[in-house]
Amino acid sequence: MKVLCKYNDPDDLPEGAPSDFDYGLELQKKYLVMGIMINVEKLYYFIDENGMPGFYPKELFDITDNQLSKEWYFKPYSKIDKMYPYVQAIWGYYELVFDKNHYQKIVDREESALKLYFRRKIELENELKERL
Repeated sequence: MKVLCKYNDPDDLPEGAPSDFDYGLELQKKYLVMGIMINVEKLYYFIDENGMPGFYPKELFDITDNQLSKEWYFKPYSKIDKMYPYVQAIWGYYELVFDKNHYQKIVDREESALKLYFRRKIELENELKERL
């Protein structure tokens, strides 16, 4: 899945996008989506800008290619899960979905987690090229 950044200016964001944050994205740039999360009933895309992966609100983007990876997984969360309601569901590569610590390691910029993220990104890029 690929998305095009349409908004980034904290003073000019679409309705529904948190406006108290400078997203640091490049306008009109296409991003490869590495995961999707529902967080407190809002949808976020997992992308990276300048090698820094993170979740960004869907309101900032238009979808340019809605094809999902055959290697993606899905996990819903319920009230018995520690992450709920902050995470209600997640889609993406295996470690993002099933390793509880993977995303935190990315946030902490741990080298092994970042290497894994970029390995999965290369795999996804190759998969999408092969399908064309």
